[in-house]
Amino acid sequence: MKSCIIYDTKRENRAAEHFVRWMKKALEKAGAEVGIYRAADAETIDCDLFIIGSPIYYERPMKTVLDFIESHSEDLKGKPTAIFVICMAQLFGNPTKRHIERYYITPLVDRLPEKPVDIAVFKGWLRKTDRDQKEIAVNWIIELLGRVPWK
Repeated sequence: MKSCIIYDTKRENRAAEHFVRWMKKALEKAGAEVGIYRAADAETIDCDLFIIGSPIYYERPMKTVLDFIESHSEDLKGKPTAIFVICMAQLFGNPTKRHIERYYITPLVDRLPEKPVDIAVFKGWLRKTDRDQKEIAVNWIIELLGRVPWK
């Protein structure tokens, strides 16, 4: 199975890139071929599974990721697609769940040509890498692979 992780970030070697590397390793360990693409740089992409994610800046997913989904809707049609966001909102507990869904997840999902097979919200960080998030991300990938047909 060829999997593609599409993401973007404003900060090099920070949370988004850590998550992408963790996901890539988990996918490869499961036997998937993995391509990683920055949303702004991605052209026509042929994958069996799309994993699209964005860190949240100023209460929104990155525009480059939103634009990627819109401009590649034909590539995404009929393909299993999963969405993830990386944000700090979970630090404020359960009351932020609706906020995350409405302002972070919905803009991504509404642009997809079909309903995503799964959605994940990961807790970001500002300085020190939160290594606990690695296990959460890897487990999400394992669960995700159980939801999609393998070729």
